[in-house]
Amino acid sequence: MWIMAQSWDQLLFAHWPIGVDQLRRVVPPHLEVDIFADQAWLGVVAFNISRIHMRGLPAAPGLANFPEVNLRTYVRHNGRPGVLFLSLHCPNRLAMAIARPWFRLPYHYADVCLDARADAVDFASRSPGGASFIARYAPVSEACASPPNSLEAWLTERYCYYTAAPAGGLYRCDIDHAPWKLARAQAEIGTNTLGVPFRLDLPQAPPMVHFAERADAHIWPLHRVA
Repeated sequence: MWIMAQSWDQLLFAHWPIGVDQLRRVVPPHLEVDIFADQAWLGVVAFNISRIHMRGLPAAPGLANFPEVNLRTYVRHNGRPGVLFLSLHCPNRLAMAIARPWFRLPYHYADVCLDARADAVDFASRSPGGASFIARYAPVSEACASPPNSLEAWLTERYCYYTAAPAGGLYRCDIDHAPWKLARAQAEIGTNTLGVPFRLDLPQAPPMVHFAERADAHIWPLHRVA
């Protein structure tokens, strides 16, 4: 049974191909690095999060609306695909205080702002530790569902994430939302140092970028899988 609901708006998906050997250093040993056509991927997702509430309760004070950016890659456990979050940055300390123990997510404080204008979204996340992401992005096509066997679907249609405990246990959190309707996007990325703390080197080529308007999600409690 789901325990939390939230909405995600004005999303940028930016993806870079990356070597499996780089990711193996940062992926917990219980997890397999997932690949598509012999290629592993690293993603940055920037968005606004809102409408957070626990099941049966109104929206929580102090959690109404804030921007966030996460650095993530793609993994499998016992054949089930999922997301592994390497870092998440947001300006809401209350959200961080809840998400770290309840959902074992690697949240970090950052000064984050998102300004959605008629022609583009301006996003900036500046971390005291230097892991920052600054971009302007906008859709350039109509949004539609991705073909089932496409790279776009492989990257985005993942309905759980995995997280490892310091003692070594592996946990999964299941998430449910409608399939993504993605638009092709253009993005001007001025700064991206999110991978620096993990010594991840991205290729010089521009990332593959997509835009999504909104998703309404339900989140289940963590449960141990290894």
